[in-house]
Amino acid sequence: MSDSLRSSFLSVIWYIGVALIFVGFVLLVPLAMLFVYPGEMDLCPSYALPSVTVTLAAYLVYFHSNRDGAPSLNRKESGSVIVLVWVLAILVNALPLMTSGLLSPVHALFEATSGLTTTGFTVIDADCCPKVVLLHRSLMHYLGGVGLILVMTSVISDSCGLGLYNAEGHADRLLAGSARSARAILILYTGVIFVGSLAYVIEGMPAFDAMNIAVSAVSTGGFAVRSDSLASYDNLAVELTTVVLMVAGATNFLLNFMLAQGRFRSFFKHAETPALFGIIVVSSLLAAISLLAEDECPAFPQALRVGLFHVVAVMTSTGLQTVDTSVLLCPPIQFIFIVLMFVGGEAGSKPSTVKLRDAADPARSSRRVTPRFLMGFSYEAIFSHTPFHKPEHPDEAQKDRKDFQTTEQHGHACDKQHRRRRVRPHEARAETGVAQARGCIEDRIAHGCAEQGE
Repeated sequence: MSDSLRSSFLSVIWYIGVALIFVGFVLLVPLAMLFVYPGEMDLCPSYALPSVTVTLAAYLVYFHSNRDGAPSLNRKESGSVIVLVWVLAILVNALPLMTSGLLSPVHALFEATSGLTTTGFTVIDADCCPKVVLLHRSLMHYLGGVGLILVMTSVISDSCGLGLYNAEGHADRLLAGSARSARAILILYTGVIFVGSLAYVIEGMPAFDAMNIAVSAVSTGGFAVRSDSLASYDNLAVELTTVVLMVAGATNFLLNFMLAQGRFRSFFKHAETPALFGIIVVSSLLAAISLLAEDECPAFPQALRVGLFHVVAVMTSTGLQTVDTSVLLCPPIQFIFIVLMFVGGEAGSKPSTVKLRDAADPARSSRRVTPRFLMGFSYEAIFSHTPFHKPEHPDEAQKDRKDFQTTEQHGHACDKQHRRRRVRPHEARAETGVAQARGCIEDRIAHGCAEQGE
């Protein structure tokens, strides 16, 4: 193995070791529920043994791979770290579900993948599931929602964590430096979950349910602690709070940061904000009208309540429900939901869908490209179906493009040279004085040499 390949391999496994140390520690967090529910003590070995084993193995990898601190990574190495960390995190989080006997290996992998990717599909009956496992599922949503690499970047220096921060798809720069931005996002994300949990408790929801539902809503994951999701609560305040949390999860972290700073004008001036809220309002009204037309709801307020909640749940890819699925199976509602699932949330937010900005890009591109396309043809060319300019030689078009690129590059080079040579007035005067003094000295030397020659 060459030295460069060995160095690259050691750098990659160093970051994997750091990530798995953190993942191993997180597996111990669900055991905190044993103080409240001691009857689930038989699950302690299923979580403690994988946690200790993974943490020790990861520490050995971390210790022996690089003792000089966090190494720098190139793009390929960053991509390798991202893929391996996520795959290994899924395997590690599936271990307690398998060793406890609650799920088969395939189902455990399915549940862990769904939790960390915030997909929300489940093979577990939440009504008969132990509280330790329910908390474990919510923790997977928490880590997957904010990003495993972002959590790791928050404890790594800016220079070394920037490549990983960008490779995981984070383009937000809330503060100077990737590590500071990662910490700000982590604090903001956790703060929104805490505020949502507190609001749920005030509205009458049990504390355990409040914490899990808040994580599920902000991460736009969808895991619930009851098999009927939120239907059994039948609380308008809880539903409105959930709508706010889901919208917060579907909003760019930078915009949430603006709200936390009180910069409301900048928040509402952002291009995607009016579109997001406009789509929610229009879709909720259409859903309410459809529910009334299909006789699924007796009155418009009830239809609007159901429509608003499920429009936001579908658009943000959360998937929480307040009514039975049969109510939402009418064709108009299905069509609205399919369109909303395609649109998704804002760029840089948590929903794992096509983002609002990306869905609008084709329309913006067509408006930008079409006029340029039409300008390339004359009136006669359009109506006679004859190209405005037909090259005399087959390679003429390619030759013109090369000439244009060469001219453009020459122009950029001239601009750079001009900017380098641009000086301020006092610098110009100083350079003039130096040139004059140099000229006088050269004249004297030349005059002295002439006298010596005579």
